[in-house]
Amino acid sequence: MLSDLINGYPVKLMRMSSRFNIASFQRSKRQSLRRHCAKFRWFYILGVVVVLSIMLPVFFLVILRAIVQRILSQSNLVLTSADIMNPRPHSVDLTINSTLHLPVDIPVRIDPLTLNLGSVPGSSNSPFAQVYIPGTTVGGTAVLGVQNQTTQLNNQQWLEYVRSMIFEETVVMSVVTRVNTFLGILKSNVVFNKEIEQKGLNSFSGFSIQHPRLLLPAADNGTNFIATVSLPNPSVMTLEIGTVVLDLKISEGIIGNATLKDLIIQPGNQSTTLYGILDLQSMKSNAGTIIESQSNPLKNGYLLIDSVVKLVTYDGVEVPYYTDAMHNLTMTAKLPLVELGLDTLGGIMEDRVYLWSIVGQ
Repeated sequence: MLSDLINGYPVKLMRMSSRFNIASFQRSKRQSLRRHCAKFRWFYILGVVVVLSIMLPVFFLVILRAIVQRILSQSNLVLTSADIMNPRPHSVDLTINSTLHLPVDIPVRIDPLTLNLGSVPGSSNSPFAQVYIPGTTVGGTAVLGVQNQTTQLNNQQWLEYVRSMIFEETVVMSVVTRVNTFLGILKSNVVFNKEIEQKGLNSFSGFSIQHPRLLLPAADNGTNFIATVSLPNPSVMTLEIGTVVLDLKISEGIIGNATLKDLIIQPGNQSTTLYGILDLQSMKSNAGTIIESQSNPLKNGYLLIDSVVKLVTYDGVEVPYYTDAMHNLTMTAKLPLVELGLDTLGGIMEDRVYLWSIVGQ
């Protein structure tokens, strides 16, 4: 029994000693590590400072900027309305309203910025105009725009954009700028580059002449033809054009000219009065040619008449970009002969009633 105790005692003692040695070793290891860190703490602090001095600029200058750039690149800019008013040879008054949709609902503050507006299919990268946007905070969805801002034009680029707007069914406008953005106090300078697709005027497809009437006798200024014309505008833009002078043609032969006064083309179907001076004597002399070339339309009770833009003025001054852009614009419409005859006869009767009322007085 003693032998067992004797034999067991050192065994137990060895086990306790083993446990004691392991615990002491663990404590010694932690103490050594603590002493090591305390001894070399300034080296570690210096290392952390060096790492942070390298990584923080990388984060602020590269990573954060890349994040903001990606947010703006994935955003969507939609033109909701635009007014182009007071057309002068080298300037217009712009009112633009657009909606910016960000892919994340994070408030981003932007500094005041200058937007460069350009025509993507243009002959160079220079913008046709610059507009100035005040600073604002955007988050999720924001409205960006300018109100009645007088804007100087790069005439050649503006001409190309106007030509596209008038003749094309779809028009693309580029919007480019560099902008300072702020996520809280964190600042990034990024590029904002968007293309806005919008509907064009498509050569005024759907142009029509309604309520035509001959003035017999002609007015003092020579006007002897009046009609209402419809100018469809499927875009979201309102264009103040001015006074438009047109040549009126039948089968390539000029039969007179017409004027659209103070023309403003608004979204939707725009109706305005056309004042014409027809060369009735020339039409009478060329009646045979007209009848021959218009035989099919005449069978259906109308003539095909072409209106070709010749000149555009505003306040008596030519607007060169509108004149040049629309110079080759030909708008063809049906001239209903029965309606022309009835409205002309009705106008004559109204004039006679008016004259008799004056005589009676």
